[in-house]
Amino acid sequence: MDSGSDDCDDGPGTFQRSPVQQTIIRPHSQTRNLPVINSVSVTTEEPKKPPKESPVIELPPLDMAPDTMKKTSHADDKTKIAMPTTASSAHPRPAEPAGQRHENGTAPRSRQHTVTVMSVAGQEVKQTFAAARTADNPISLDELEKRMSQLVSKMEKDNIAKLDKTRKDCAKQIQAQKEQAEADQQCLSMNLDEMKKKIEFFGARAPQLSQMTASTMMTPEDTRFLKLEKNQLEMELRTVHDAYKNMFNMYDKLKNLNKDLKEDNAQLREIESTLKEKIATGQEKYMKMVDQATERLNQANECIASLERKSEDDTITLRAKLKKTELQLSTTLQQLEIKRKECMELNEICQALLAKAEIHSDTE
Repeated sequence: MDSGSDDCDDGPGTFQRSPVQQTIIRPHSQTRNLPVINSVSVTTEEPKKPPKESPVIELPPLDMAPDTMKKTSHADDKTKIAMPTTASSAHPRPAEPAGQRHENGTAPRSRQHTVTVMSVAGQEVKQTFAAARTADNPISLDELEKRMSQLVSKMEKDNIAKLDKTRKDCAKQIQAQKEQAEADQQCLSMNLDEMKKKIEFFGARAPQLSQMTASTMMTPEDTRFLKLEKNQLEMELRTVHDAYKNMFNMYDKLKNLNKDLKEDNAQLREIESTLKEKIATGQEKYMKMVDQATERLNQANECIASLERKSEDDTITLRAKLKKTELQLSTTLQQLEIKRKECMELNEICQALLAKAEIHSDTE
């Protein structure tokens, strides 16, 4: 049991019955056939945020030639963007008074465009004429017309490219606004469907709720029975409280036991680490002793081998000496036998001579 993963944090004093609903499990013998009112859960959703205001698109001023004024005025009328009028729009654009419009129906902004374009075109024309005047050779009218036509065609190309770019940007912005409007419409339709489902659900539950409220009108016997049931439930609740207190006390005991076990485990780990160190040192000493013993055994084996070689050499020499002495002994014995025989013969000869001498002495 790990103290870090405590699933029950509140003490026995903080145990309170839920004011909404509490389920108490009882045996089948105590159940009664009473009307049950099912709890209806209503999920409230946060209100949807209003869609963001689509930004007002302001076109930049364009550089246009005087010959293309009519074309640009028609293009400006075509590329005007109608913004959706919503209640949340905080800064509506003010309407332009009719007195500020020109005779051809263009707005003051288009008039500003024409003024700037004419000023730029006039400057370029003045520059070309000044260059023509300052030239050494006078330029003919055809050459001047050619240069002017090139200048006008260049300006027309630039203006057409700018108009195409603005049209594409406007089309992209309109498409994005359409997609945003479709997404908002889908969200609103989903919210409406959810509200319809909730209304249908409450409409379907209304008869059941009315029947349940009608069935709550009970007789005095039913009220007495309900009081008994209430008392029994209070007794069961007290037993549950007592069981919870006992469980919490047991939990405290187990927590203390867990702490003690953790301390014992820490001590055992320390002892284990010390024993491992001792075992490691003992193994090192044992390995050193084994190495020393093997060295000594090798030295002893070498000494024994050398001694065995020496003993073999000594035995061989002793055997040779023994054989030599045996041969000498055998020769000496043989010589002794020969000398004994010679002595015996000499004794016999001496005895014979003595006998003869005695005989001669007797005869005389």
